[in-house]
Amino acid sequence: MEIVALDRVDAIARALVEGAAPPPRQDEPTCRSSRDVGERLARLGRELDGSGRTLPEYLRGWWSVGAALRDLDEIDPDLFVAMLLAAARVDPPPADPAWRTADLASDEWDGYLLWERIVKSQVADLEDPQRAGSGRRAVGSRWDSHTPAAYLKAGAAGAFGTDDDSLDDGLGWNDLAEFALCGQRHG
Repeated sequence: MEIVALDRVDAIARALVEGAAPPPRQDEPTCRSSRDVGERLARLGRELDGSGRTLPEYLRGWWSVGAALRDLDEIDPDLFVAMLLAAARVDPPPADPAWRTADLASDEWDGYLLWERIVKSQVADLEDPQRAGSGRRAVGSRWDSHTPAAYLKAGAAGAFGTDDDSLDDGLGWNDLAEFALCGQRHG
């Protein structure tokens, strides 16, 4: 039997799926640049293509993983990629019908609450496209991405670009909100 060593992203994702705290940040991150993040998300997208997981299921999984981390102010790139990886592995919570008519507008919201409203808005619109936008939403009703792989690719390209820019400064919830918006509309 071959033993495969987990890198930091895989170890964090495993902890998140199991409901444990992520391991402490190491000196040498796995994802140091926007290119590193893009490559990891492209690999995850290929894995998701054959999984049968729908975009609403994936986003509900991401929301549940993110909710456990809501008290963090900074999210290092490894944790960000691990969140997206864990979202593909957790059992997504059931759709919440209250999201379909809730006021999820993002007026005056920031940080985790902004990200949460965007993801809930996206799930609500995808779960019931006939009633998309029946409550106030944090996002528009236009969708260019219809699969988790397309969402990840568009989110990475729109939020981080394709250059080899350093991500040493870490990310905040507003960066994750931008990723979510780009995942929906960056075609």
